[in-house]
Amino acid sequence: MTKLQEISTVEWLQQLIDRYRALLEIYAESLRVYDGYKGSYKSLSFKPSVHKDDSILRFIPTNLHNQELRVYSLNPDSHDDAVSKPPEGVYLYTTFGAPAAFVYKFKNGLRQIEEKKKKYEKLLSEQKDSAKQVQLERSITLLDLEYSERQDICFTQATAALVTAFQLRISTLLSSIDHAEEVATLGFMVEFESLLSTHGNENGMLGDMSVAIRMLKDCYFRIGCLIERGAPPAQISPMRWPISVEKI
Repeated sequence: MTKLQEISTVEWLQQLIDRYRALLEIYAESLRVYDGYKGSYKSLSFKPSVHKDDSILRFIPTNLHNQELRVYSLNPDSHDDAVSKPPEGVYLYTTFGAPAAFVYKFKNGLRQIEEKKKKYEKLLSEQKDSAKQVQLERSITLLDLEYSERQDICFTQATAALVTAFQLRISTLLSSIDHAEEVATLGFMVEFESLLSTHGNENGMLGDMSVAIRMLKDCYFRIGCLIERGAPPAQISPMRWPISVEKI
């Protein structure tokens, strides 16, 4: 390795270190805000669209809402209060903006990054020139950084929406033993629908969303009884795989 190459490598490594330091500062500040709802975020009860690209709120899903639709059978000849009777059906919906890294824009979404990395890896395996090999290796490293940063954002948003939907579902299971047995037997089934297109930035959003939802297959819930008051809140495993949300 020449002196010039050594200097270039040191500068390259320093850039990576600086990037990680900046990320740690952002993550630490996010934790402080989430823990105390400080400053201009104090009055927020959820993250509206106007904050979708807010750096500090990057891990919170946008426009997260729960909706509960109850259907009652009405007798037109009766003046009884239908709401006092059991509903014919209950339909639960959790709506939120696509889990996506708005803070990084959408030149590439997670799915597009995966595809680009495969392309670079193929080129690297066929490349004989050492200088071009180094260039490709660095490009792959940058893609890995970019992927990890976007993944942290998108997966956290998707997980928060999943937990919210599960909590809503649990509230209805308390009044229906049949539904409770269904979830215990089949598991918690979730369906995602999207109104995004493949045009412009929305294609990158879809790339983020598709990977984030795919990653949810490694999530699971474990439910138990609270033995005493003051028990610790739900905990999320710090390991990336598998992810568990536990309430004991």
